[in-house]
Amino acid sequence: MAREDVEYISVKVSSVFSQINLVAFRHTVERVKARLRVLYQQALRHRYRHPDGHLTPKFINLDMEEHRDLDLTVTAFREVLDEEEFVTLRAGVVLQAYLPESHRVQRALTAWAIERRRRGGAPIKLRIVKGANLAMERIEAAVHGWPQAPYTTKAEVDANFKRMIEYGCLPERAQAVHLGIASHNLFDVAHGLLLRAESEDESLSPIGGEGRTSSRDAALSDEARAELVRGRDFVEFEMLEGMANHQARAVQARAGGLLLYAPVVRAEDFHSAIAYLVRRLDENTAPDNFLRHVFGLEPGSPDWERE
Repeated sequence: MAREDVEYISVKVSSVFSQINLVAFRHTVERVKARLRVLYQQALRHRYRHPDGHLTPKFINLDMEEHRDLDLTVTAFREVLDEEEFVTLRAGVVLQAYLPESHRVQRALTAWAIERRRRGGAPIKLRIVKGANLAMERIEAAVHGWPQAPYTTKAEVDANFKRMIEYGCLPERAQAVHLGIASHNLFDVAHGLLLRAESEDESLSPIGGEGRTSSRDAALSDEARAELVRGRDFVEFEMLEGMANHQARAVQARAGGLLLYAPVVRAEDFHSAIAYLVRRLDENTAPDNFLRHVFGLEPGSPDWERE
């Protein structure tokens, strides 16, 4: 947090508090909240200096692990950010599209964030991912003899992912809940770019929609142009360092920016990054992973039609 070159930090609840006990739900929430307060206080204290010189608090994003952590993470996140000390702090949380409950949670967080904005609070951010703990969830289900928590098919996961980004891209929601579309699937990225372009046009049109003028069809006033820039800030695209970097460069150029995640460790603590590497190897070799098929991806090819 104190490093000057670090702007954005992603942390799991289990890293904040390891003794998670969902039977003692309220007790666990209070313990997690106590740890989050410390992190958010440090975020307010250690500010990041942007290239143009302006300062902002460090951004903390709560990552998601197991299905069991969903309600715990979201409850602690909401309750701490509702406290007076953190009303003006912008922070985020991850939602995994492979969990059927995630869209319900997204809707609830959006309603809460809109009300928080009305009270003068800062917007929040939701990072929408497809989910990277499927193998663990399957083992958990097999050991206990219960149905797995995530969807059982890729088509269901993809459909829920698209539903969530379509819901979040609407201007009246995105202004209170900034959206991070996290995917290496170029079809998902293209879909997100189109949704963001539509939301930019809608945010620039008159109330009621009459006389709508596309930002690409007419000259914009300075005020409208500033609104367009803010609209692009509401929805951003995210990828991981070391995975299809050529695609990341292309998306950055097309989208006007890209949030690239990378492990940050001291040389003597390099072993701490091994888990990140192993996760990437596991994801890239999964049968349904987009990057596994990208090498032979051409218009009209079987992989193209499949995706």
